Amino acid sequence: SDIALLKVTPEGKKVILQELGKVPYLELGDSEELKLVEPVLALGYPLGQSYIKSTVGVLGGREYFEQTNTSYMHITAPINPGNSGGPLLNRKGQVVGINTAGHFGEMQNMGYIVPINYAKILLDDLFTQKLLHKPALGIATNYTTEEQARLLKNPWPAGVYINDVQEDSVAYKAGMRTGDMLYSINGYTIDPFGDVIVEWRSARKISLKEFLIHLRVNTPLSFTVYRKGQRKELKGTLTPPALEPIRKIYPDFEAQELDYEIIGGMCLMQLRSNHFDVLHDTFALREYKAPENAHKSALVITSIMPGSYAERIQCFYPGDIVSAINDQEVSTLVDLRKALLKSKKSGVIGITTKSKINTVLSVNKLLTDESRITRQCKFTTTPGIKSLGSH
Repeated sequence: SDIALLKVTPEGKKVILQELGKVPYLELGDSEELKLVEPVLALGYPLGQSYIKSTVGVLGGREYFEQTNTSYMHITAPINPGNSGGPLLNRKGQVVGINTAGHFGEMQNMGYIVPINYAKILLDDLFTQKLLHKPALGIATNYTTEEQARLLKNPWPAGVYINDVQEDSVAYKAGMRTGDMLYSINGYTIDPFGDVIVEWRSARKISLKEFLIHLRVNTPLSFTVYRKGQRKELKGTLTPPALEPIRKIYPDFEAQELDYEIIGGMCLMQLRSNHFDVLHDTFALREYKAPENAHKSALVITSIMPGSYAERIQCFYPGDIVSAINDQEVSTLVDLRKALLKSKKSGVIGITTKSKINTVLSVNKLLTDESRITRQCKFTTTPGIKSLGSH
């Protein structure tokens, strides 16, 4: 969710006090107390207009989007571009949500709101960290059939079957293993689908992933699991997740991640999910789009500069994955730069890609062309090529 804290400058606060005598604010309400079809009012500046506008509607429902691991409230009040970031108010005038998105075109009255309770969970951490990552257990699950539970000598009704546990994850550190069945978390029962019944959602079911985003980072966790008929009580802590290589990068907050290497006008970067939005859907990329492969590291060709050495040999294309340099497997920029050191002695750079391209470049030709291509395309020689010497 795109939530950030803004601070009024001392000068700005002084002006507010001079004009208004105090700093006005809206009280935060409880988004879970909002009932279906309860009236709400959305405030904002639709279409970038100069004066604030209000629209009214009701709470139409709640929706969880697994792709973004985000829970939203659906309202019928019209939401337009310019409303984003504005408050959603209940009948008491309390803020119960943050206007986020609307559907346009054939859709009508489909506005999505981040519940204010979710923002409250993040507040303490937002005061100390610029970028937060949502915690996760680190398990993959599937529906448990009665026959499966009986076969494993586990009680029925059963919990959800765990078909994979990531190493060093919250679940792994707590003691969960592939083949376990998870029956409860922090005293809340988990059904065979992996859903949790919670009293603060009017005793309705929510997914296990949605349950987790309602917990603060470092919340103590207790689990009841069954392993081939044996009941196990496990303990853990909802620590921040280990960052996977293939994830979305936020350049404003992770400038150190914007590293790259340019070899003969061919730009190589650590593969991130951001690249999937701007590169063609190549065969080499498809493997890495699967969520279960997010832990893999890979080097992707992001662009090839016009008139460069790499373009002239017509072997490479954006979206291909470089798998080896000088017959040495590479999956990170550190690997690549280390492998390039062999070229200082050999005078050539061997490059192999995921699409079975295997070619060899001349270091001398590359360095000869370097001053021209850096000047023409306005970039500086990158560390790996610098290590080969300048021409």
